[in-house]
Amino acid sequence: MTNQGFNQWKMSVTKAINEVEVQYDLFSGEIFQASNTRDSDLRELYGYGWSPQETAMAVTEAVGLR
Repeated sequence: MTNQGFNQWKMSVTKAINEVEVQYDLFSGEIFQASNTRDSDLRELYGYGWSPQETAMAVTEAVGLR
């Protein structure tokens, strides 16, 4: 797992989550905070081969949003 690959993947996850945050008038990063998602969690999902879209959906659904 390269750091650069992870960083690009995380940017895609963050962008997808930010789109949901805008729809619900939330602050950027608020879904990550509410779901208690840490970089270590994201690294684990990245390592398992989850796509950015799958990851964003799982994190968003963890706080009851879609």
